[in-house]
Amino acid sequence: MTNLSMFKKSDQDEARKLLDAYDYNMKNAINHVLQGNFDKASVYHQNMAHTLDQLQQLKNSKKMEDEAWLLLKQLQGEQQQKEFLHRIRGKL
Repeated sequence: MTNLSMFKKSDQDEARKLLDAYDYNMKNAINHVLQGNFDKASVYHQNMAHTLDQLQQLKNSKKMEDEAWLLLKQLQGEQQQKEFLHRIRGKL
């Protein structure tokens, strides 16, 4: 099973459904290839590619959120440091 922590918690159900859809399409694509139905297999492969694009978008969304959170924390830390130094200088 895929580690869903690469997706935002609010996107994990959707990611799970997309992963299930990917699995479904892969199994059907393989079956059609084995039967020589390459045109039908191609449709399933296209569906797989589309699903992977959607999963990548969800993953990118999580990455952007994580980067924004980190930047916010860095800015808060810098602000706290400035306030601390200002208080220290005021006591000297």
